[in-house]
Amino acid sequence: MHQTRKEAERFLAFFDAVQDLFEGAAAGPGKITDRYFRIAGHLIRMRFAGSVLLSSLAPALDHLAVAPAVGVALTVCLFDSAGSGRRLPPPPWSWDAIIARGDISDSEDNRIGAAFQLGAGILSLFDRELGRAIYWIDDARRLPFHELATPLRTILHWFMAGHEKQFIHGAAVGNKAGGVLIAGRGGSGKSTVALACLLQGMDYAGDDCVLIEHRPLPCVHGLYGTAMLEPRQVARLPRLSPAIGRLDHGGKKKLMMFLQPLFPGQLSASFPLRAIFLPRFSGHSRTVLKEVSAADVFAAMAPSTIAVLPGAGERDFRYIGAFIRQLPNFVLETGTDMAGIGRTVSRFLKAN
Repeated sequence: MHQTRKEAERFLAFFDAVQDLFEGAAAGPGKITDRYFRIAGHLIRMRFAGSVLLSSLAPALDHLAVAPAVGVALTVCLFDSAGSGRRLPPPPWSWDAIIARGDISDSEDNRIGAAFQLGAGILSLFDRELGRAIYWIDDARRLPFHELATPLRTILHWFMAGHEKQFIHGAAVGNKAGGVLIAGRGGSGKSTVALACLLQGMDYAGDDCVLIEHRPLPCVHGLYGTAMLEPRQVARLPRLSPAIGRLDHGGKKKLMMFLQPLFPGQLSASFPLRAIFLPRFSGHSRTVLKEVSAADVFAAMAPSTIAVLPGAGERDFRYIGAFIRQLPNFVLETGTDMAGIGRTVSRFLKAN
């Protein structure tokens, strides 16, 4: 939705009003904690008002934490009304107009990006001109499960799109010399493959959300040091049991794992990519690779990515399509031998 001039002014005024609320919530000694992260090469400062959001959202990004430094590209202010006692002002939109994905003001032509996740109750605002963002929820104690594992997806998507990087629903494993992007719809086995490779000593960039970049060469950037796995899969990967942090009691019944304590040297910031794999469980013992078309990969990767990102659309489809065409594509027919999955991926990388 491209805004008129008056609409743009109202959105900017709303952003400034919410920013003032954050400053009020953060006023006073000990009420704000600044954390710095280097994500995909960009220095990002996150300013937490209150301890609940800090302890809930920072752990997923701790492996990318850095010391305070100059050259901040994005500042994100995070607060909630329950902890601060400050309510949002009336917004410049109708709540009834928000679609399930959360789109409010999402066009790249708009200075202020705005999205509201209806189920989660999370408001995301982004000032593209000044590189500042706001993350608000009514009560930080009610953060949904997926937000603990993959926080700030909307804001990071907006920011990274402005730097020619693409948020992807996918996993990635490899090493400094190269790796593979693991694409597929939810439940296709991305997490199982990524974690099996992690246990074989490979570097890990994510099991559900990563960033890709196609210039000058295709590469992936890690985002979250977490993983989500169905409880029945943990029995096949028992070494991961100490990493289990929380069970999702919702419909998906997934376990969330914090991987940094268990694999401190294997959570990667980035590596070049050699191929894209689509995992499919074969039921046999051995894992094998078979070539597949770029169209099949696009059908598995693009819709599931676009569905969860407010504002995602034609630009994202074009980016994903161009990226896929740069790399060879394979189906990874995974077998019942979990160690064999990692060995198959490792052999491919050694040969390529």
